[in-house]
Amino acid sequence: MEMDVYDMDSYTMSLSNLFTLKLFHDYGVNVSNFDNPMVHINGYQEGNSLDIFVQGISSVFQGVETYDFNENKSEEFQQKYGVSSMELVIIISNPLLKNAIEQDERKVIGIINDCWIEFHDESVCMSLLPSKEGISICVEYVHTFHEITEALLELHKVSIDINKCLEVLQHEVGSDNRLDKVA
Repeated sequence: MEMDVYDMDSYTMSLSNLFTLKLFHDYGVNVSNFDNPMVHINGYQEGNSLDIFVQGISSVFQGVETYDFNENKSEEFQQKYGVSSMELVIIISNPLLKNAIEQDERKVIGIINDCWIEFHDESVCMSLLPSKEGISICVEYVHTFHEITEALLELHKVSIDINKCLEVLQHEVGSDNRLDKVA
């Protein structure tokens, strides 16, 4: 049995979309209103992979902004976010992620680098913002997003863990300061 390239890509993207939805669902995101994961590529129709990905990360992270090619091609934009002109640039900057980067930048960079090694596809890249207040995701063309979804969910989990440790540490330091005042 032979399959043409469009059918093969349709199956690949549909499976990736289903896996991406499953990842978000297992993480606690309500995916019932997300776009249809099934794709049939014909001509220029690329399916809903990017929409599903953006809907999911917007549900997990606060502070998600997307910029299309016309919005991200200026030199000022590229310098501010440390990106090159791509089809789509996604910026995630929120206090949870910023604190995680401040407290354990090496761990955050490790997750990004592991994703890059695993993903090794030039269609998507992820990096820290120059301001270290978040990350940028650059999308050159729409394809599969389940690998980068896994990395972002891991990054979110690590950010929560780092922030919890920071809160405990601050609480302990605050308790010690109160004891010193009493003594």
